[in-house]
Amino acid sequence: PSVAAALAGFQKAYPQAKVYSYEPISRDNELLAAKAAFGTPARQVFDLKTAQVVLSFDADLLGEHPNALRQINDWAQGRKSVDTTKTMNRLYVIESRYTLTGSVADHRLPASTRDIEQLILQLAYKAGLESAQAGLEAGPRDFIDKVWEDLTKNPGKALIAGGYNLRPEVLGVIAAINEKLGAFGATISLIPETDRPTHAESIKALVDSMKAGNVDTL
Repeated sequence: PSVAAALAGFQKAYPQAKVYSYEPISRDNELLAAKAAFGTPARQVFDLKTAQVVLSFDADLLGEHPNALRQINDWAQGRKSVDTTKTMNRLYVIESRYTLTGSVADHRLPASTRDIEQLILQLAYKAGLESAQAGLEAGPRDFIDKVWEDLTKNPGKALIAGGYNLRPEVLGVIAAINEKLGAFGATISLIPETDRPTHAESIKALVDSMKAGNVDTL
């Protein structure tokens, strides 16, 4: 909100100016996936305090995620509950590189980004969203079978998170599986986001404008 307010103030002072934004590493794929899945740009907020089973596909919820500080605290509360209720949340991580979240996972499966997409499709098959199984070896397939069993035993208390590096179409599949699990409104909340061009679209529009001779001062 503070950045948006600053940019709005700038454009009010200079009404002829145009603002372009670019970041080489961004969460634009999440924005595109949300627009396709929900019909409007939105940000997903994960409730790790409520979730008893969490599956992360390259998301690093406790490390690089923008809401990591809150998520660390909520996840830790679910670990401390073993002292009073004799139950504890469970964290499954499938990732292409070693992360903070992977270091504390109950079950971790290293996989390339390409293989992660296949694992997500296999999970979608288990959820009844895909008609054919993905081409996986026995070990990764068994991992998905076990995590799916745990997820379905906890309806409304489970969630799946996908990393910003995954393609929008793949993130859309994860959203569909979360819908099957009853995660939205329970362990996942949606916060509306301002609709905007992606960073790639924004920098392309600036370059096109410069080539057309429409930029006097940059």
